[in-house]
Parts: sequence; C-alpha cells; structure tokens
Amino acid sequence: MDCIDFIFAEKPCGCNKIQENKRIFSDLMEKTRQCMANNPDDDPIECETAYLSANNEFTFHTHPQGTREPSEIDRNTTKRLNKDLLCIGLVPTGETVCWSKEDGFKNEVCSF
Repeated sequence: MDCIDFIFAEKPCGCNKIQENKRIFSDLMEKTRQCMANNPDDDPIECETAYLSANNEFTFHTHPQGTREPSEIDRNTTKRLNKDLLCIGLVPTGETVCWSKEDGFKNEVCSF
C-alpha cells in the first residue's frame, strides 16, 4: 500500500509515520503553553510554534486556542511547501489532527 493513500486506508501508514513525531509535537505544544502563560496580554497567535519535516511528508504547527480546522493560510502554506499532510496541534487538549493534500485538506484523515 502506498503511504500517501489516506482516503482508502483503514489505518493510513502515513498517519502511523506521523505519530512517530508525537514527542516533538507535545514539546512544541508545551512551548506554546509556556509562551501564553508568560505573555498573557499578547495575542495567543504570537505563541504559535511550527515544525516542517525534512522530507515532503508534513507541516505541523500549533493552534493556541484549539481551533480544529486549518485556515486558508494553513492550506496555502502547506501547498506552497509541497507537503503531503497538514497537521495541527490543539494546545488546550494536546491532540494532533491531520489533513491530506489528496482532497485539498478538506477532510481530517487522522488524529491522535
């Protein structure tokens, strides 16, 4: 099975590979939490952190206020960087959610 075939896979191998980065994602979400605690008067968006995979697999960034869906800026950035997945760390819950370029980042393909 091709690891990019997210739509038809029961447990997509691409998402399994992404989960290998869970520690990095958790660390970045914690940095966002610390920034927000240290700068309570600032706009939370200023505390957003990001991570780009070295290959074409994914982008990851935090949503400090927990917005689950990617913004148009998120989608366009991931497209411009030619990444296969757009993943977002939901800081309030610690959950990571991902969307695939296969459907234009319209439907969530995995979460953990």
